[in-house]
Amino acid sequence: MTRRFATPVTLALLVVLALVSVQPAQAGFFSLCHLWGNCPPKDAPPDFVPTFEKDVMLLSPFHPPSPRNRWYFATQETADKTCELLKSDGCQKTIEQPCSSGGGGTGPNVCTAPERMLVFADIILNAGLYASIWERNPDSYSPGWPIKLARMQLKADRAVLAAEPRRFSLHGIAPVRNQ
Repeated sequence: MTRRFATPVTLALLVVLALVSVQPAQAGFFSLCHLWGNCPPKDAPPDFVPTFEKDVMLLSPFHPPSPRNRWYFATQETADKTCELLKSDGCQKTIEQPCSSGGGGTGPNVCTAPERMLVFADIILNAGLYASIWERNPDSYSPGWPIKLARMQLKADRAVLAAEPRRFSLHGIAPVRNQ
């Protein structure tokens, strides 16, 4: 009967996996930022934690109420903070619009909460989708990464708008028209 013991490589791998899986706030002694050397300073401001409307439903006379993706429905405070974070990229203000599910807020379908939008000089974007970047990628876990991702997404959205304005506006993201 042979005995199998864990090899040093297996043990090292298990230790690394255990350390990597611990969130920075829980660990206190080690996190991924220590590996890359980009840990936030101890006196860094707290993470931006977006909030979203609770239990948004699509109401229709043709079918039972159906739940909507919560990331489309940022609260007003979250929309304002997201616009503030993207101010250097041209965010001017936030606006509310009826839920765009089923016809852009027109017709018989309505949502139980409005969508909040970020207004730029050339484009209007859903604030909740952009705010969700900070929820999925907190600054304390990867400093500077959420704003970089948001800017990359904004650049991509603007490129799609320039290339295919009709297709882009059908996805609930409309160009700003001069009036």
